[in-house]
Amino acid sequence: EFGPMVRRVQQENPSLRFCISLPDLRQLIEGKAKSTGPLKTIRIDPTDPCVFQLSGGTTGIPKLIPRTHNDYAYNSKTAAAVCGVTPDSVL
Repeated sequence: EFGPMVRRVQQENPSLRFCISLPDLRQLIEGKAKSTGPLKTIRIDPTDPCVFQLSGGTTGIPKLIPRTHNDYAYNSKTAAAVCGVTPDSVL
């Protein structure tokens, strides 16, 4: 049902490499849960976006903010260091 919109967005944004449309997330999750095989391993570039966060729009129209895998790795490592988390910690 989102096919025409996805194609239009891709045509208007030629740098967009992937566009994922999920008409029914619950069905997708349930289908994967029934799968017995291993998930495919993929190589992730740490500088690639992993999440597009929506700004609050305090300076005008809200914008998408690309957050990279590196952003979240750094945040996790720094938070663990600040909190004194070690390999012996129990969370």
